[in-house]
Amino acid sequence: MKIAIITGGLGFIGSHLIEEIKDRYEMIIVVDNLSPIVHGTSKVLPNQNIVLVVGNVQDATTWDEVSKKLPNTNYSLTVFHLAANTSTGDSLNAPSAHVSTNILGTAALCEFLFKEVENVRKVILTSTRAVYGEGLWITSKGSIVNPETRQVEDLEKRNWNPKYLDEYCIAPHPVSAAKAIANPVNIYGSTKFSQESILKIWCEAFKVELRIFRLQNVYGPGQSLWNSYSGVISLFAKNALTDQRIEVYEGGGIIRDLVYVKDIAKVLATEIELPDRSSVIDVGSGAPTSLHEVASIIARSCSVEVPVVSNKYRVGDVRGIYADVSAILQLEIVPEFTGLEVGISELLDWAKMEIESGSVK
Repeated sequence: MKIAIITGGLGFIGSHLIEEIKDRYEMIIVVDNLSPIVHGTSKVLPNQNIVLVVGNVQDATTWDEVSKKLPNTNYSLTVFHLAANTSTGDSLNAPSAHVSTNILGTAALCEFLFKEVENVRKVILTSTRAVYGEGLWITSKGSIVNPETRQVEDLEKRNWNPKYLDEYCIAPHPVSAAKAIANPVNIYGSTKFSQESILKIWCEAFKVELRIFRLQNVYGPGQSLWNSYSGVISLFAKNALTDQRIEVYEGGGIIRDLVYVKDIAKVLATEIELPDRSSVIDVGSGAPTSLHEVASIIARSCSVEVPVVSNKYRVGDVRGIYADVSAILQLEIVPEFTGLEVGISELLDWAKMEIESGSVK
């Protein structure tokens, strides 16, 4: 009997993942705390073979309830660990919440898995590009470097690009686990890297396969329109659809790698078809895109005023980062990533329905 556990399964990525894997497993156990700031009012499960356990991943009582849902013998368990506090900016204001969910929650998961270890087939973790911090940059001398963390005094002077010794960083370079070191610049990224480390040690000790997907900026339908920290693209969409002018920080030059949520769900869902090996895989479109360009696409699509470019900034943000996608392309598990304009169109269609329904204030 094939069983999947999805922590955070009713969240943004998890809800799309369920759609992809619901016919592949005899039972899917969803662990979710149904936080209103993430889920809004939606609590719908899409299929009868799905069992919901409402609770926090850091609480032992939650995992006791999960244990009660499992059969006594003869099953194979795949765990998709998606549950996390994901706010880059808010992690500075509420670090204990991020440590509790992301680090203690992962430790509690390991304690649960220890009891079931003979049945555990694979663990899949959705990690983040935030573990790289500033990532890789090309300098004025042509070097490829891991730059220093940007300082507030430089941001105040509008010196947006990071520094490296006496060299000036001129453009981001694609990052991958093979080329860039982990160097988080915010608490969220630090807790996600801790998740990776905990699971690597535990899975190696008990010979359980671990696959870590370091995701770039994921966007699409289902992304929270209630939480301004959950994703800048959904915030842009909400503003455009509610007649609020879009504001783009740091002079409009922030660079991101935007990847559509349904593509992410497909990558995660095909885990049962991948070679049996533990690995860290970077997932993104591989295309560096300025947030000003994204905001302009949304503004045109909604026939609203052009975005406002400001010199505001957020401590803990990075200037520019995008993925080296050579490893994911070699696996050939996603034939073609969704184009930005198509993805934004689907996001806007969904967001418009949410706003018209009164779910978004």
